[in-house]
Amino acid sequence: MQRRIYRLLLNTISYIEEMLDNPFSSNAIKCAFRDLVKYAEYVEDNKAVYIAQVLKASRIYIEEGNSNYFSLELVRLKKVTFDLQSKIHVDFIILRQTHWGAIRPIVDAFLSRKCSVRIIPTPMIQEQQDHWGKELAKLITRDGYSIVDFEKYDIEKEIPDIVIDNMAVDCAKIPEVRFLRVSAAVENIIHIEHSILTGYNEVMKRAHFRIGRSRCWQYVVPSPLFSVAFPLIFRIDGDFLPMGCPELDSVFSISIQNEKAPQKAFSVLWNIDALDPDKDVPGDFERLEKEIYYLGEMASKHPDIQNVVRVHPNFCNQERCAVLQKQLDVLSNNNSNIIYDTNALIYETYNDVDAMVTWMSSSTLYSFGATGKPIIVIPTFINGGYDTMLDMRLLQVIPIAYSKRDMELFFDTMKNDFMKEKRMKILKEYTGPVDGTASIKIVNEALIRYEEYFKRVL
Repeated sequence: MQRRIYRLLLNTISYIEEMLDNPFSSNAIKCAFRDLVKYAEYVEDNKAVYIAQVLKASRIYIEEGNSNYFSLELVRLKKVTFDLQSKIHVDFIILRQTHWGAIRPIVDAFLSRKCSVRIIPTPMIQEQQDHWGKELAKLITRDGYSIVDFEKYDIEKEIPDIVIDNMAVDCAKIPEVRFLRVSAAVENIIHIEHSILTGYNEVMKRAHFRIGRSRCWQYVVPSPLFSVAFPLIFRIDGDFLPMGCPELDSVFSISIQNEKAPQKAFSVLWNIDALDPDKDVPGDFERLEKEIYYLGEMASKHPDIQNVVRVHPNFCNQERCAVLQKQLDVLSNNNSNIIYDTNALIYETYNDVDAMVTWMSSSTLYSFGATGKPIIVIPTFINGGYDTMLDMRLLQVIPIAYSKRDMELFFDTMKNDFMKEKRMKILKEYTGPVDGTASIKIVNEALIRYEEYFKRVL
């Protein structure tokens, strides 16, 4: 049963006790009993029995006229109410299958604190890769978590105590009414922007500041849990929080597994991103062309290295990427050391590969980087110059592929990773600790703030 309903039951019974000595309180007490019946509908265990006890006490008050008899029945009702199981109900509104691995550590942290957790996969307007949440639902169900069909989810009736809302990079992809409904029904909202989960704030992309990507802050900033429970690496004021990022808890766990894994052929993960769904961003298409070219060249030069290609879900759906998809298919068909990654969650792939090629503005720069494995980034060439994020301190210890020669040098030296210690030291300045404890810290703080909020309103 929800914590708020539990408190409402106890507070209503206490109100009835206080009103017993007031000779003019008869109607008020009757109204309070009607409220008790309404609140009791939310009791989860033995609801019918509990409602019957409430109705019995109400009937005794109205019909018997024996105050001593009624007082004893009220004491009994109060004790039974005390014995009810109360839990904080937390609903996770999750956008996309590929986000589940990043969200799961927070789900597990709430469950470890004995909260009742439900997960609601939501559809996207412009993207069909998850088939309106069905694939995400299969994944969550496979992992044994409680799931609710989005089409049947009515937040106004459910009234969860806390909502965790997983946003996309562009909030324009999600119906804005969802945010309005959530904020209207629930005070305690934790907004999680997926890229910030991985340690990167889209708003801080100085090279191409996009209105669509900054609009999410309209919803994020007013959240009462924002200052702690939103695990930013960068805040709007440029500050960051020391708790760490929940997604890196998943990275930490697979890194531990990797230490015990048997030796295998060396492999490199190629992160192929999608284009912006709303507009043509200068340099994006050219960067993808360059990455696919590098992939073919490195596969040919290093036949002993396996190249694992993971494309963004949108890449396969975008007409502008059709010619690039054909190029990838040709490379895969003609090179036995190029394969597509089909894992539902990226972290299993992180565990299998030994290095990564990604792009400058990708959130994987941080999430994969936290494994400690070598990584190289491909910058975007915008309007006659490279992405201005290249002055990032982290890139002092992560190589940048300005040319094919830079990529060749990375492949020639990545098995002897002499920069790992320096790279991890600077990486943690951006991500906070990578020790598997970020989610529980954030959840503990969120629950403390929820209890403080609850004491103020009830």
